[in-house]
Amino acid sequence: MKEFDAYLNSLQKLPHLIILGAGATKAVIPVGDRYGEKTACMGNFIKELNLDHILEGVDLKTKSENIEDIYSELFARPDCASVRENLEKAIYEYFKSLRIPDEVTLYDLLLLSLRETDFIASFNWDDLLIQSYQRVSNITDKLPQLAFLHGNVSAGVCPNGHEYGSLPRRCHKCDQEYIDSPLLYPIKNKDYTSVMSIIV
Repeated sequence: MKEFDAYLNSLQKLPHLIILGAGATKAVIPVGDRYGEKTACMGNFIKELNLDHILEGVDLKTKSENIEDIYSELFARPDCASVRENLEKAIYEYFKSLRIPDEVTLYDLLLLSLRETDFIASFNWDDLLIQSYQRVSNITDKLPQLAFLHGNVSAGVCPNGHEYGSLPRRCHKCDQEYIDSPLLYPIKNKDYTSVMSIIV
């Protein structure tokens, strides 16, 4: 029994890694954000966020309704460069507009249940986790590290590659303002050794 207790105790001291996908955002705002705005997952993304108008007049070859498949086609087609840019802007503005509800959310509880040695890796573009982090930091500074593997609307990087973190911020080394992290990548070009990981 003592050996088992010692084993459990050793497990509790190990760092924890939590990985968050798009379903996490839906779980945090199941009925919408503070103002009732809802989120969408990759499939049927364009329709759920009412972005169909951006693609009007574009003859897409893909039959997929997954935003990554649609974006990959737009990226590969020079004739769709302006459409792609408009889609990027609309997606950025939408996710930047989301606001965490006033009541306690699953993100608040998750952050408060972890320690400084723990780590949350998120694939979400919205910054609800960062908003929650800022909120619970008023309670404690013993919070886990955050990384955004697909970028985030509130995370940026020094244009010279010195450092990264939450926006707005200036680089401590070269005093340049951070630039936004890209949110969308063509599927074929997605490379996790080069795609920026933003840690807050």
